[in-house]
Amino acid sequence: LQQEMRLLLVGRPLPSRQCRWLHWSQPQSYEELWKAVSSFEMQKVIANVAEKTPNRITPRALMYGGRPGDPEYMITSANYLLHTLPVRLSQRIRQFQELPFLVGCNPHIMRVHWLYIRSFQIISNFRRTVNNQDEINFTAMLQNRLDDHRGVLTSLAKGFTECKNYISSDTMQTFLDHILSSRLGIRMLCEHHIAMHENKRGYIGIINLHLSPRDLIHRCADFAREVCQHNYGVAPEVIVDGHVNAIFPYIAQPLEYIMEELLKNSLRATVLSHKHRGALPPVRVTISSSPHEFSIRVSDRGGGIPNEQVPKLLKYSATTADDKSQDDRDVFSHLIGSMNPAAAGPMAGFGYGFPTSRAYSQYLGGDLQFNTMEQMGTDVFLRLKHFDDSFYI
Repeated sequence: LQQEMRLLLVGRPLPSRQCRWLHWSQPQSYEELWKAVSSFEMQKVIANVAEKTPNRITPRALMYGGRPGDPEYMITSANYLLHTLPVRLSQRIRQFQELPFLVGCNPHIMRVHWLYIRSFQIISNFRRTVNNQDEINFTAMLQNRLDDHRGVLTSLAKGFTECKNYISSDTMQTFLDHILSSRLGIRMLCEHHIAMHENKRGYIGIINLHLSPRDLIHRCADFAREVCQHNYGVAPEVIVDGHVNAIFPYIAQPLEYIMEELLKNSLRATVLSHKHRGALPPVRVTISSSPHEFSIRVSDRGGGIPNEQVPKLLKYSATTADDKSQDDRDVFSHLIGSMNPAAAGPMAGFGYGFPTSRAYSQYLGGDLQFNTMEQMGTDVFLRLKHFDDSFYI
């Protein structure tokens, strides 16, 4: 499988002389930002790279491709990323360029557009790694890129909330599905390469070789209950049942994001539905694991969802939360980021929880579905595949 990674290294990153047309420094004004994203020379280079097909890799290849810290593997991995990342980034940049004019001019969206361009340029300019020092420098650069993009989800949520009257729902849905699922894949590849520098027991990079869904759900429930307690003063109990002893290799980060979003919504609905009724009913999470897939059901007695809202539930910017001021949203996002940086992003109010979770689950070869009974409660079903050769990052 390590040979599979080598075979993916078809072609080379862009020669650095093709990428000197953009300043790397942070734009200090909207005018500088506009100039950076509208460079004619930039558009020609990005268009050429975007025509290529990105080489995707299976999680099994990541798990069995090499040992943590192995110099030969690290150099192979770095060169694979140097080839695939510019292609993936350029295709996302092309999507930004195809947005309606008024939407693309929004400062929040334009800054994310610029971040993708900046990362494209910096990675494309990085020379092919041939020794350990090259790889160490590459890894440091990669970490800087991840840090730069940490707030992308919140920026996109703010930007599209401001521009929702200037873009069709279907166009926004397609754009965000592609952007967010691609972003997940890019971050997993980068974080895996960085984590391969550590020989952490029970892990190969970001892959937990013995992931326990029960333990992960308990961690997510503790976090979601803490947020619920902070905002509403109470939090329902979370009960985990089913195949609670299941253990298998998996990447925890996207699963944690999805579970935190599902639990956050169920806890909030339960509190608001029973705030004048005394004791809160628990939220129940059931685990099922088969040889080929695993499923997680989140059941609440939060009153269900009105029938007229059901078709909108998986649409971006459709929210079941009450309207809040922007200041309230900023405060809440800051709270989430300070309590759990890995999950920082929009929570109640932006309406990105369910659609982002579904985009992530579908990218990982699964799906997210729900059944709701108005005046009773909601069951959300998350189905994901175990590692096999049927889906690629």
